[in-house]
Amino acid sequence: MTRKAIKHGTDSRGRKLALVDDGNGSFTVLVKCANYAAHVRGGIAYTWRAVSSQRGPNGHAATSIPLAEATAIFLRRNKAEG
Repeated sequence: MTRKAIKHGTDSRGRKLALVDDGNGSFTVLVKCANYAAHVRGGIAYTWRAVSSQRGPNGHAATSIPLAEATAIFLRRNKAEG
């Protein structure tokens, strides 16, 4: 499954943000995180993680939220537009 980023931005910590279209009329806000990983050359592994004001049943950030809520989260975290 390929997801397409609608908007890109940066938060106050300098991390990259992306507003992503999931394809089914649902959207996700992702943030690029850097963590230590011994198996990666250079020791830093980058992953995209979901950001949401809602939590799923497993306690992780809920993905596939409506456009209005996803845009509000993106604009609140984006330092360039917020």
